[in-house]
Amino acid sequence: MRIKVLQTQRKASIQEALKYIVKLVAQACQEPQDFIVLPEHALIQPECGLDEDTAIKIQETFSSLALKYNTYILTGSWLEVQGDHTVNITRLLDRKGHCLASVKHAFDMKENTEERYPVIETDMGKVGILLGSDFWNIESSRIQTLQGAELVLVSGSLTTKNLNSKQCSIWGIATLNCIAVAYASTGTSVDTKDESAGGSMIALPSNIQAKAEWNPEVIQAMWDDGLMSKTREADLTFKNTLWFGLWARRKELYAPLSMAEDLSHSSPTNVEEW
Repeated sequence: MRIKVLQTQRKASIQEALKYIVKLVAQACQEPQDFIVLPEHALIQPECGLDEDTAIKIQETFSSLALKYNTYILTGSWLEVQGDHTVNITRLLDRKGHCLASVKHAFDMKENTEERYPVIETDMGKVGILLGSDFWNIESSRIQTLQGAELVLVSGSLTTKNLNSKQCSIWGIATLNCIAVAYASTGTSVDTKDESAGGSMIALPSNIQAKAEWNPEVIQAMWDDGLMSKTREADLTFKNTLWFGLWARRKELYAPLSMAEDLSHSSPTNVEEW
């Protein structure tokens, strides 16, 4: 497994940003890579949306990069007009440049109706993708893990507020859910209004493989195929305790959150009823 996370820097224009990212991907892929991960709002400030024609051109550019370098690419996100609404969207492209899955957040609506925690079958195993704040819902990567994902790719964004704690939490979530995490964030910008603070990270349950500081940079990690499967094996000798985090809960007891109110009326009165 070979992964590179591009901690990019937002530029003054879409054209400048795209040229910059194309160059970064080319440099990152001088050696074969399995996954390239870009951050949330990778191209432009979060409040700026793209018209349909520009969005299509950008998608085509990323598709050509995936095909040229024979790698999966999580494109990072941007605001895109779709019909009557604007969405924040990221896409996972396969090695031929085809879109395998996307995650989009409704930017101008109160609710999201799309599947937000997809798990995708790749030639490197099952992979989950997450966008932005979804990662901080601790159940999101657990849901993907229980669906078979061994790696979660995150187009995220960290700010200066509690940066060190958030970096520790990325590793903590990887450990608790027994999953590898590749988290891409945007580096600091010359724009004083941009609060992006870098902090990209690649973490295994056992350790932090690589992490970035403030400035734009590329971080990378590599591990043997099958490592995550081995990490998840139940070890009754207790030499490997990482699997406890994943299997500690009884998923057969999970129920939709919509049932929570009904269940609260029939709560057991003593421990033996649970």
